[in-house]
Amino acid sequence: MKRLVFFVIAFFAFCRIYSQTISEAETFFNNGSYNQALEVYDKLLKSSPNDLMLKYRKARCCILLKKYDVALPLLEEAERRKFVKANYYLYDVYFNLYKFSEAAEAMRKYIELRGETLENPEECQEKIRKAEMGIDMLSRVENIAIADSVKIAKTHFLEAYRLPKELGTLSFYSNMSSYEFGMGIPHRSGYEDPHYSTLAAMGYDLPDLPVLKQSAVVFTTGREDKRIFPLPDENGDIHLSISYKLYDGWSHPTMLSDVLNSSACDNYPFEMADGVTIYFASNGENSIGGYDIFMSRFNGDDYSKPLNIGMPFNSPDNDYMLVIDEMAGIGWFATDRRQHPDTVVVYEFVPNEKRLPLKTEDPDYRRNVAQLIISRKAHFNNAVDKTEVEKVEKNKNEINFRVNDGVLYTQLSDFHSEDAKALYLKLVEVDKRYQTLKILLEGKRREYTFAESYQDKEVIRVEVLEIEAEVRRYAALVDEYILQVRRAEINAIINN
Repeated sequence: MKRLVFFVIAFFAFCRIYSQTISEAETFFNNGSYNQALEVYDKLLKSSPNDLMLKYRKARCCILLKKYDVALPLLEEAERRKFVKANYYLYDVYFNLYKFSEAAEAMRKYIELRGETLENPEECQEKIRKAEMGIDMLSRVENIAIADSVKIAKTHFLEAYRLPKELGTLSFYSNMSSYEFGMGIPHRSGYEDPHYSTLAAMGYDLPDLPVLKQSAVVFTTGREDKRIFPLPDENGDIHLSISYKLYDGWSHPTMLSDVLNSSACDNYPFEMADGVTIYFASNGENSIGGYDIFMSRFNGDDYSKPLNIGMPFNSPDNDYMLVIDEMAGIGWFATDRRQHPDTVVVYEFVPNEKRLPLKTEDPDYRRNVAQLIISRKAHFNNAVDKTEVEKVEKNKNEINFRVNDGVLYTQLSDFHSEDAKALYLKLVEVDKRYQTLKILLEGKRREYTFAESYQDKEVIRVEVLEIEAEVRRYAALVDEYILQVRRAEINAIINN
């Protein structure tokens, strides 16, 4: 009898502790502390490894932590065991693993199982539409060459862009003064938007408009005659606007084009040097997820319908701020895929002259390329022949190279020596790599600052030391090439 009483007491004590722990995990989950909730569920599953509800709740945490590979087998088991809601979350897992066909099928099955009890039919149909969009985009992945990548704090990501001033400048609102926009309106107390004073300075009565939540980027052309930037309309949608340089300041902003406007947020503009082509990011209905990068061209009257530039540039996460320097043959774009909420990766890539579709029958390989898990490595050829020299003369013939204290070359055609000209072109390539390494080093130093554990800091510290050594090596190479160019050119002048 005493033994029975003991077991009854122990059973109820276990149930009480179990329910308290479940409640604790749900509190963590509801407060957004998903890592802590996941730790609790892992502990509970050790004592109750077959508990379907625990596995389902763990899977929810994994989805929000972007641990899709961990969530997948948990939800597939739940689906096999007829847990109806499992198909709803399987959609998210399949979608983010780029298994778009499986995602669409999971959502269709969820709709079928819920039948008349389905509470969100429009949302479910929209998810299927997004999955079908993903199927199409995955079939048309572009094969791009990645030259480099920099992991950097989201608030500083523009520092990874080495855009020549003649092609324009990129700035956050917070870095633009009221004087630069003109038409100042006093800041009104109680308005918490950090961009308020700048937007007000542009002439907007902001208390009548919603707060601009996302980071806003201002693009100023190389001629400094116009600026393109996002502003809210009366409905709270964020659209691209334009302001022109006047003799006494800047014009009042107007919407850039109704054609470009989505039903959501449009941001991160960049206009090519041709003054016709524009890239921007939007999280509207034609985005596969978060911000996607779009391209449009001005046809004389208005812009063409924006084109989603597809994968691997775009993903189910946020992808934005695509910039291309045609003269240098390099481009950049930012993404937060597989990143901590406070960081992004800025990829440096080599733009294809014509779109180069990925050719493969291997679905896993295609998915990996689309996700930028693997990519074609950019190779820069150091051998400079006459064709390369002519190409540079045509596209970027302006230079700034001092042969000695009294001689400054401003054109490639100024060189007397073909050897010196070829060495100068090599110098440009080495210096480009040197500048890239310096940006990478700065990003790694910031990454070290944001690292949360000693182990992470130690790994990054080693990487920082390796990159510092490379920076020193390339700095010496730049100096050496400068000397070689000067020697070759001076000898040619003397001998002539």
